[in-house]
Amino acid sequence: MHTASTPGAGTPAAGTGENFLATAHRLAALADANAAEHWPSLAKCAADLGLVYLDLAAVLPDGGPPRRPHLERALEAAEQARESLDDGTAVGCSAHTARARLHLALDELERHT
Repeated sequence: MHTASTPGAGTPAAGTGENFLATAHRLAALADANAAEHWPSLAKCAADLGLVYLDLAAVLPDGGPPRRPHLERALEAAEQARESLDDGTAVGCSAHTARARLHLALDELERHT
């Protein structure tokens, strides 16, 4: 398994919309690196998680803390997925990423109903 951490690892993603965007860029670089090294599962996990961080940047552009329950859960799950990539194991990354996407979708649904 590829053990390189996310470029820029150690920089927390939470805090501002810009940090979410920077994390998405770091995850894109990691996805590219994993793809180049023929680690398609890790590349997909990094890419999927990068899309979650782009969604977080869109719904929290001011960088304020999430004030809705599903956004809080989405951010928590995304951070767990990112940590699993950063520690080089990626154990649970796909599950955490899927949870984050689900909570983002539920938040969107609740905002429009």
